[in-house]
Amino acid sequence: MGDELEEHLLENLILRNSQIIMIFDTTVELSQFYKLYGKLMGFEIIKRTSRKYEEGVLKFVSFSCSQNGKSRCKSRHAFKLRPTTKKNCKAKVSVIVIRDGKCKVSSIVYEHNHELNTPNKARFLK
Repeated sequence: MGDELEEHLLENLILRNSQIIMIFDTTVELSQFYKLYGKLMGFEIIKRTSRKYEEGVLKFVSFSCSQNGKSRCKSRHAFKLRPTTKKNCKAKVSVIVIRDGKCKVSSIVYEHNHELNTPNKARFLK
């Protein structure tokens, strides 16, 4: 019952109230949160970008849909082309690391330009 309640709250928090300020204790916590959201909605996430200060302290991180980006053909042979999952999807969450390592969500893009997996296929997502 606790997991169902957590998922319900998560879904309502993100979908219906995108204007609230979301702050997480660590980037790991944020990653787990967005991964759960992705699983509920039917997409996988990847760590897209991160930047650090000169001292090595993280200042910015971005997680996106795994279908973000464009496919790059590495083969010169037309018969050896491999299928690609890249569809230039823009869905992502961007985070700024603030004092004491806490993370503040700075922007969220919800729209996907591809079909999402159905809930009964969510178990196959990473």
